[in-house]
Amino acid sequence: MVLVFFAAAIALLGNLGASSTHDFWQVISSKVFTGEPIGGNSKYSFWHVAGLAWLCNGTQHMGMADVTIFRYAKNWTQGFASAFGMFLGHYAAWISSGIMCSAYLIAGYSNPQPGTIALFGAGIAGAICVVIAGWTTANPTLYRAGLAIQVATPNWKRWKVTFAAGAFMIITACIPAVNANLDRIIGYYGLFFIPLGAFIILEEWVFPKLGLVSDFTSKTKRLFSWPAAISWVSSFLFSVFLYGKDHYNWLSGMLAGKLPPWLDHIKADLMYMIAPEWVLAAVLYLLFCVIQQKTKRNRQRIMEGGLS
Repeated sequence: MVLVFFAAAIALLGNLGASSTHDFWQVISSKVFTGEPIGGNSKYSFWHVAGLAWLCNGTQHMGMADVTIFRYAKNWTQGFASAFGMFLGHYAAWISSGIMCSAYLIAGYSNPQPGTIALFGAGIAGAICVVIAGWTTANPTLYRAGLAIQVATPNWKRWKVTFAAGAFMIITACIPAVNANLDRIIGYYGLFFIPLGAFIILEEWVFPKLGLVSDFTSKTKRLFSWPAAISWVSSFLFSVFLYGKDHYNWLSGMLAGKLPPWLDHIKADLMYMIAPEWVLAAVLYLLFCVIQQKTKRNRQRIMEGGLS
């Protein structure tokens, strides 16, 4: 797949005016990655890219996308394959994609889509490559989605659950608005799951050092963790609020003239909310878990049950 992308990008460099290797950087900076967004899209800085990368990979790794594949690995070193896939597929191949997209637009076409760009750059091989690339990306995600949904629907067969999830996502992927706003969708998706990373680190590394019980809800046979629920929802809504007050017309109108100056002056992009949300989720979760475990009744249960 990567070789197809590379071949298409090299073939189309001539369409952009590159006649030798010496022209490569000039063409890349003046015709491909110019720094000027098209179509009214947001201009991304380095920190936007870093934030989006964190959001994408945070949801994938905390969602155990790798684990669903590497659970079958015979040796732990096979996990190194992810590094090559991420560098070649998520870095080098995207540079090739930028070259192909630029050549597509210069040729007079509009509304570039992955399939049409690949077909333009590499013909049938490019179209097939995009389909295979989409399938290999979706395959582990659908697999873990099937596993997750089956927990809530134990009477359903796994293939039925996976088929239903796959059919839903195929339909969703065909909606133009989804493709056009994919970065925002990934942003919300990532921000929604970011607090889980904070909870995991606290549970595994911080709680034992503070004398708190890890996995308290599970060990006390409870079905609901109110510290996790409140911390999760509160930190996520906090991020959406800071972003939405300047980007949602209905919220901006509702809050006009009502916010304190220091809060009104904060202009937060969705991609910049990762660290603040993570810190807020961690602080709230730690505070609420201390309150939960230090109450007289729960402290007695911990001592009687020998929880640690």
